[in-house]
Amino acid sequence: MIPMFDSLPALPTLTKRGLLWLRESQDTVTRVHEQLLPASLMNLLRVIRPFSNVKNLPVVFFAYYLAGTDISLQTTIVPTLALSLVCSAMYALNSLMDVHLDRRNVHKHVYADAVTRVGMESTLWIALGLAASGLVLGSLVNGRFLAALIALIVTALFYSAPPFRFKERAVLDVTFGAALTFPLRFIGGWYAFSAAAPPLLPLLGLLLGKSGGYLLYKEFDREDLVAAGIENTTTMNRKTWNVRMAMILIVLSIAAFLAMGTTVDLGLPFLGSIPRRALILLPLSIPPLVFMLFQATKVTAFDHRLLRVLGLLYTLAATFAAWWFLA
Repeated sequence: MIPMFDSLPALPTLTKRGLLWLRESQDTVTRVHEQLLPASLMNLLRVIRPFSNVKNLPVVFFAYYLAGTDISLQTTIVPTLALSLVCSAMYALNSLMDVHLDRRNVHKHVYADAVTRVGMESTLWIALGLAASGLVLGSLVNGRFLAALIALIVTALFYSAPPFRFKERAVLDVTFGAALTFPLRFIGGWYAFSAAAPPLLPLLGLLLGKSGGYLLYKEFDREDLVAAGIENTTTMNRKTWNVRMAMILIVLSIAAFLAMGTTVDLGLPFLGSIPRRALILLPLSIPPLVFMLFQATKVTAFDHRLLRVLGLLYTLAATFAAWWFLA
């Protein structure tokens, strides 16, 4: 889908050229993928989405940094890999359970096609294999980390699998698709490095921020969800309400992380704290939020896969920049 340049006369010419360049770049990347990667491998990658696990890096590194232990950075490898295996299993399960919906979604039909080509039964076994591998690897870390991984899998089952399918129910979709997911990843990462209880402010910030981002992201699929007759948080509320609520949650999330910069001198470790100089990194959250807001409100009409790729690349770059700054 080409960005709607003609419907956006207010956009500067330079911005329009930038959008066109992004679209042309996506076409180039797609052609390279088709030429270099076998179709069977592309289908497998679309089922398990390993590159989406880039999102685990900032969560694990944040937990490692806050834990403040003397263990080496190399100790993050096994927890990150175990967490990523479990998350890939969750992506595969979600794609399997959503084949009938994704097939009618212009932005997600590639996932339905991939599941069909890999095979429904094979996709199920892949999901089970990834989950089992992640749990076995997680058991090598410690029992608390393993419990967090199991909780993530249970959350995914309630969210995607029948008879629950909480993704199709108001409030429960946000709870199990967002509010629990990033805090559980953080809890797992925290217990990989510390035996103490995880601090409250980062948990609150991740819960609020992920929930707000989820509300914005699901607006991308509003038309398809309405057409499918699904009554969840996205379709039960007007778009303006969801967007406003998303922005409120995101602002509260930023406030939680700002508060972590003020607790340094209070001696309250259960809240969690970061050095005040780390607050200079908060503007890194603005570009992806602006893109999501524009896309959700139809100011832009990027191909969603292009936005996903750009978002993952930005997450990776921002994570390394933040680690370099704080180390």
